[in-house]
Order: sequence, then C-alpha cells, then structure tokens
Amino acid sequence: MMRVDHRVVEALDEHRRLIDEQGWSVVSVGGAGRRALPFSHTVGLTRLGHPELLVSGRGPAEARCLLGVLGDEVLAGHRFHVGDVLRRGPWPQLRLLRVTSPEALVVAQAVAADDVEIPALQVVWCDDDGRWPWDPDRPTGAVGQQLFARAPKIAVPRQF
Repeated sequence: MMRVDHRVVEALDEHRRLIDEQGWSVVSVGGAGRRALPFSHTVGLTRLGHPELLVSGRGPAEARCLLGVLGDEVLAGHRFHVGDVLRRGPWPQLRLLRVTSPEALVVAQAVAADDVEIPALQVVWCDDDGRWPWDPDRPTGAVGQQLFARAPKIAVPRQF
C-alpha cells in the first residue's frame, strides 16, 4: 500500500488555491548540496496558454519578485518567446531560453496532473558586466546559475 504524504497534498492544494485566486503561483527549490543552486518556477501559467517560467541562482525572495513581475505581465496578456531579451526593474539584462529539462518543474507538472510535458522558459540573467553564463570570458567562480536550457547559438537577440 502506498503512503500518501499529506504535506505534499496540502502544498499542491495551496498552489491550486493560489492559481484559482491569482492566476498562477511560484515554488522555490533550495539547492541541494554544495554544487546545486536554488531555483524557482511558476505554476499555472500553462492554464493561461503560456509556458511556465523558471529562474536559477537567485534566492527565493528575489526569484519570487522577478517571476511575479513577469507572471503579472503574462496575466495581463503579454506573451514571452524563446530568445526575448528583457530589462525589468533592478535586474540585469534577462534572456529567455526554452527549458530542455522540464522534469525540474515537478510541482507545475503535479498541479497540471496530466501526462503532457509542461513547456517552460528559463529566465537567464547576465552578470553586472553583461556576460551570460555561456560566455567564454566569464570569470571562474563567478556567482552562477544552473542552466535548464541549451545556450543559444544566435548572436543578436530581439530587444524589448
């Protein structure tokens, strides 16, 4: 007989409640171990016909704030696309990439409760000097982010 973890059920119910009230929610996952970085992602944007959004390497409060700004734009009807470059508030330049590791969005998948893979875009940020995680001149040991997407091959992104 399979045991049900009631904390998990309650957490999923809370996300469903927030989605019903606000249109979407955010879940943060702490980095497990020394090498894993924290990440956060939205839950419920797929109900609005938009991929979920994920950000890595930022603490839960900052990630929730960033995803909150972008999630509210989606709620208002804006649609983000792979390759978009954004400038929002105090954050450095942001770039959207297609998530190629959707298994990281466990909560979004559980809330969706279907067998369809949840699409997602990763919100990748550059450092204060404008370097992206894939740039060869990025210093070793720089504060980083885990990529759940492939580094882009194009040199000139769309500007918004």
